[in-house]
Amino acid sequence: MYDNLYLIKGEFIIIKLYVAIFLITFLFLIYRYLIFRKYVRIQNLNRKLSDEFLMKVIQHVNHDIKNNEFKFIPTNNSSKVWGRSVYVYSYCIEYSQCLNQKELLKNIKNSFNFVNHNSDYSYNFVLSDFYVKDKMVFLDIAYTSNEATLEYLQDLAKIKKAPKE
Repeated sequence: MYDNLYLIKGEFIIIKLYVAIFLITFLFLIYRYLIFRKYVRIQNLNRKLSDEFLMKVIQHVNHDIKNNEFKFIPTNNSSKVWGRSVYVYSYCIEYSQCLNQKELLKNIKNSFNFVNHNSDYSYNFVLSDFYVKDKMVFLDIAYTSNEATLEYLQDLAKIKKAPKE
């Protein structure tokens, strides 16, 4: 008679453990979902700001370089590669006529700095990488609104300064 009572108490404890594990897992998943949704919302907002900023840069470049048309081509989100807190976005700009690559890159950099200094964004944009290939300019733009992005830029600077083997 007492054996059955211990068995019932033991089963009850096991059921309590299963319920506790289920509740902890469920609460953890809800927490992760809410946090992830928050990061996605911030990523999308920062991507829109970066898109807007780059359109201003392209307008400025179009104004400076006559008889050429620059077309903005959206590309992937580099932030997904580096993590949710790093706000770096990749872009591609197609241009219509052959130009001197050094002159083009210099003009884009000057336009980038001009728009950056004459805009009312809360934080600065940094041109973290850019190059020209096949009438296309590839850019990586970092929106420096948080510590993780600043650390990414510092790490990138260290890599660029490192001696090449």
